[in-house]
Order: sequence, then C-alpha cells, then structure tokens
Amino acid sequence: MTTDLTRIDRDEALLAILGDSSVTLDERAAAYAVLQQVRLRIDRALKANRDDIIVGMERQGLKALGPLTVKSTAVDPSYPCNARENWEDVTVQEGMAELSRDERYNGYVHRVPAHLEIDVLALATDVQLGGQNAIDLYRQLNEKGWRREEARRLSLAVREATR
Repeated sequence: MTTDLTRIDRDEALLAILGDSSVTLDERAAAYAVLQQVRLRIDRALKANRDDIIVGMERQGLKALGPLTVKSTAVDPSYPCNARENWEDVTVQEGMAELSRDERYNGYVHRVPAHLEIDVLALATDVQLGGQNAIDLYRQLNEKGWRREEARRLSLAVREATR
C-alpha cells in the first residue's frame, strides 16, 4: 500500500486554513467544502468495511486489533425486578433488600414508597464508567434474570492515535 503524501499534505493544509480565523471567509468556506467531501467519502468507506472487520475479529476471537476494539451494547435492556408484578413478590423484594444492605450497591437500589427498585440510570452510568461495584451488581442482576436484553449490538471503537 502506498501513501499519497500530497493528499495528506493537502488535507493538513486545509485543516490549518479552516482553523485560522485570520483567513478570509471565502477561503475557509472553500476548505470546509473540500474537507466535507473528503469526510463523506471516508465515512462511506468506513461504513462499508466496519461490519466485515467486526465479523472477522469475532471469528478470530479478537477483542482488540491494533487500536481497534469490538464494543458490545445491549439492545432494549429491561429490568424485570422493577416490574409492577414484582413490587409485592416476596422473593424479589427480599433479594432486593439483601442487595440494598450491601454498601457496595448504595445508590443503585432505592426504596420507592412500598417496594425496592434498581436505579437503572445510575447503574448504567457507573457500568459505562467502569465502576467495579456497578459491574458486580450488573452481573448479579443478569445471573438472577432481573435484567434482560433483547440482543447485543457490536461496534468498533478506536483508541485515539498520538502524534
């Protein structure tokens, strides 16, 4: 694979023009138009190859390949433990009471006047941030069937390159 340095140099120059407020509006607008067209072509090429890369990485059992990582997100998650029919279910409520007494899960299990519920927004936020207590509770809820999801959606994440 050969690299066209003229294009890279041109794109760098266009980015410099776009970021320079001393350049005329016409020049900045022209740079913007060219870069927007380049971006559209790049986006089409990325989209066309994204799924093939994900499938290839999955088939090879790779979670990461260079700066790429496969991410998995839930599709339509639900929390049956919070459902109305479980508000008075002794088994669920006793299990929730047990979770609420565990100080690691403070802020995730709260009392709604007559029953306990999982604060799904707080839990999701902390799971995304990598909080170990949130991750532990998330796993427990999944194991007990107190959290369900329709499917998983795979995507690619790219670690930012350093110059």
